[in-house]
Amino acid sequence: MSNPSWKKLEQKIAKKLGGKRIPCSGVSRDFKGDVITDKLLVDCKYGEQIPKRIIDWWKKVKDEAEKMNRLPAIVLKKKGMKGELIILDIDDFRKMIKG
Repeated sequence: MSNPSWKKLEQKIAKKLGGKRIPCSGVSRDFKGDVITDKLLVDCKYGEQIPKRIIDWWKKVKDEAEKMNRLPAIVLKKKGMKGELIILDIDDFRKMIKG
């Protein structure tokens, strides 16, 4: 049996964040999210559906941040939405939370 790409992503993220993959979380009522750590509940998304605009923004800020010796980040806020969302590189995020 093959190991689907979404499952490989969940395993990779669990390892990088020092967490545990939650098998069958998409069909379980008892477990939510795909990866759990002592501080995070992570929902992994894999596929073609990420808007090209976000990928383009990421490429631009990553290039600019590297030239300035900074970490790239994107903050998203939809009009009317409470709070903001941040997009970070997983390895940069891991370094930040590990101290």
